[in-house]
Parts: sequence; structure tokens; C-alpha cells
Amino acid sequence: VLEHCEDPNTQQKVMDEILGAVSMLAQDQYGNYVVQHVLEHGKPHERSTIIKELAGNIVQMSQQKFASNVVEKCLTFGGPAERLLLVNEMLGTTDENEPLQVS
Repeated sequence: VLEHCEDPNTQQKVMDEILGAVSMLAQDQYGNYVVQHVLEHGKPHERSTIIKELAGNIVQMSQQKFASNVVEKCLTFGGPAERLLLVNEMLGTTDENEPLQVS
């Protein structure tokens, strides 16, 4: 829909819906492709919104079949500060969740 929609108002409404359901879409069999598309082709503020929404759950999502693909796109297309935030979370240098490292 986003690729073929010419009306900016409709595009914005669709994007608002996507950004409002990022966590659910990222874990969905088909919705994860929508989030990946926005991460790859969206505007910088849309990417940031997605990454901020998923931050705090990155470790759990990286272990899920569909959401792990979204986490990979976050690391690939996020800005330097966003990537650092996610990597620190994965390595356990934040208080958000259990790190990927095993003691």
C-alpha cells in the first residue's frame, strides 16, 4: 500500500497505523515484512520511532523467528546512536533485560 499510494495524507495515515503497532507487526508472520520495509525505505524519523519502540525488547525479539529479521534491519539501517543503543542492550550494558551473553 505504501509503495503504490500517491496521496501524502493517505500515506501518513497508513504510516501512523504502522508506527502505532510496531511491536505486534514485528512479531507477526507477515507484519514483520511491513516493519522491515519501513526500516529500509522509510524516513529517518520513522526508523527512529520503530527502533525506540522496540528498544527494551531487542533480546527477546532477536530470539523470535519473525521479529529477529526486524532486529537485523534495525541494526543495518539504524543510525550510529541507535545501533549503539541496541548493541549495548544486547550485550547487557543496560538495565532493560537479560543480555544475550551467557555467564
